[in-house]
Amino acid sequence: MPIHNHRPSVQSAPQLDEADKLVQCRLAMVGLHSEAIQSEYAEAFDKIRQRCGNCGFRASCAAEILRDPYSLAWEGYCPNSAAVNALVAINEAIC
Repeated sequence: MPIHNHRPSVQSAPQLDEADKLVQCRLAMVGLHSEAIQSEYAEAFDKIRQRCGNCGFRASCAAEILRDPYSLAWEGYCPNSAAVNALVAINEAIC
């Protein structure tokens, strides 16, 4: 199952909390479908969601997404940057 987003668009489900929305946005910005990641890599996805929910930079993250969603500045402060980039690398290797 491809986990790559060919058109980066974020469609938020109505019941998502702030951290879930940020996770969806970040994954979409790097070309990944959050639903596919959750399905194929459930444990990694749960850890990403947990770290995002506990992160002290959520307000900065949300502001950055609105200001410049394709900026790479998030990689410098996001506790999920290594995991998200690893998922991108896996996706690129298998697609």
